[in-house]
Parts: sequence; C-alpha cells; structure tokens
Amino acid sequence: MLSCINSILFIEKSYKFKLKDKFYDKVINEEKTILMLLKNRKTRAINIGAKIIFINDDNKKYKIQAEVIDIAQAKNFASLVDKIDYKKTSVYSKADLQATLADFFPLKKQNKQTVLSLEFKKIV
Repeated sequence: MLSCINSILFIEKSYKFKLKDKFYDKVINEEKTILMLLKNRKTRAINIGAKIIFINDDNKKYKIQAEVIDIAQAKNFASLVDKIDYKKTSVYSKADLQATLADFFPLKKQNKQTVLSLEFKKIV
C-alpha cells in the first residue's frame, strides 16, 4: 500500500525597493527605519511582518533584508509626519522631511493617493 503525504509549501512574498546610495547607507547604519511612500497596487498588499528587500540603486549587487514592524497611513505626507517619529526617516526636522517628500512626491500625486509609512527592522 502506498502512502501519500501532501505538503504545502508556503512562499513568503517579499517587496523590493531601490534606494539611492545615501539612503541605502542610512538603512545599513539603522539611521533610517521608516520608509514613506504612496499607497498603490504594489504597496497596498504590504502588511506587518512582510519582508522587504532594499537594493542599492547605485550598485545593484548590494541588498539588505528587513521586516515591516509598523504601518501608518494618512491622506497626505503633512498629516503622516505628525503620526510618526520623523527622526526614524533620517531627516531631523518635520519641515525638512516635508520638503524632501515634496521633491519625491508632488502634492498633486499625494492628493490623489493615500500615503504610507513602513517602519522596519533589518534582518541580520
């Protein structure tokens, strides 16, 4: 008599984000532990416990893994900055953070989509 064992293989989804060298270094040094982004089809599915792979956009062979430990969302970055510890973004004033975010995400885009912050910890 043959015996069959059914097994389920769980493949954990990871999310990849490219970071410029200066931001990548801040993740490595744990100066940056919050990532701020627009909520879209890709980021909508991210939950606490999700794995993130940060890729150095200037040298793609460098990668680091992290795990999402907290998520916050708001209508725009100005509101989101008040919900988080902005120093964990590696910017040292709320005004500087809002200016940096405006460079990456124009206000028009922010107003069309919800915005997120993903707090993460490195996986060693």
